[in-house]
Amino acid sequence: MTLAFEVRDLHFSYKHDTEVLKGLSFGANFGRITGLLGPNGSGKSTSFKILSTQITPSRGEAFVCGVNVVKEASMARRRLGVTFQSPSLDPMLTIGENLEIYAALMGLSKREARSRIERRLKDLSVWDRRDSRVKELSGGLARRAELAKTLVADPDVLLLDEPTTGLDPSSRREFWRVLGDLVSPKTAILVTTHLMEEAELCQDLIFIADGAVAAHGSPESLKQDFGAEVLLLECADPANLHSELARVLGPSAKISLQGNVLRVEGSGLAGNFESVRARFAAQLTGFQWSRGTLADIYFRKTGKELVAS
Repeated sequence: MTLAFEVRDLHFSYKHDTEVLKGLSFGANFGRITGLLGPNGSGKSTSFKILSTQITPSRGEAFVCGVNVVKEASMARRRLGVTFQSPSLDPMLTIGENLEIYAALMGLSKREARSRIERRLKDLSVWDRRDSRVKELSGGLARRAELAKTLVADPDVLLLDEPTTGLDPSSRREFWRVLGDLVSPKTAILVTTHLMEEAELCQDLIFIADGAVAAHGSPESLKQDFGAEVLLLECADPANLHSELARVLGPSAKISLQGNVLRVEGSGLAGNFESVRARFAAQLTGFQWSRGTLADIYFRKTGKELVAS
């Protein structure tokens, strides 16, 4: 079965010889929303640019619907719909005018353009605002209009780069509801994000660190593999507390230091919650217990914090 998108042993170096991608390989099937996660410098944005035919890899191959994005870039673009983090709609024009210009650039007839524009604007619940100038729209409506423009091409694969940047939580949830409705057996979506609540909504996740895949799987499978609880203990003298804590919790607990916070990962930590807090109360200025999150898993796999990029 042809994958919706795939990269094989991708390498990429910028002019200053810094290697950003170091043998990156991953793929995804149709009918799925795949999240690409990674902080600044991980290679996430570079991977996105290669798949969207903006740049050429130093080595390796990338495919969209089985089409090589380097050797057959024009054909690959016909299968792609790309929404960038920065707005691309003209703020002085109406939504309808923006989409009509885009349809004309695609070579669609006026009749076909009208049909597709109406269908997509209705799909995204912005048909009643088609005569509104983009500058008059809220952030959520503007992003939906941006997505509608991308969908006028009827793409097989959607590439969305941090698509909810700047949106309030309510608008973000509505945008993701729309994405869920767009997925079909013939459509695939790749989303770059640093937000854990968005990562939870993906069917598949690809963690990238230092130019390579650190983990790949569904949110559920990654959590099951992780299987840990997390204690965060803030204190004035973490080095001294580190050795005492190791004796109390035993060798199965993984303890690491992040500034003045001791991070403890392991199983059964909830049972030790009160006893640890009581025993070290005089030394602690903060104490928190939680189940392992996707951010915890990323840290375990890479040793790096997953922060906005």
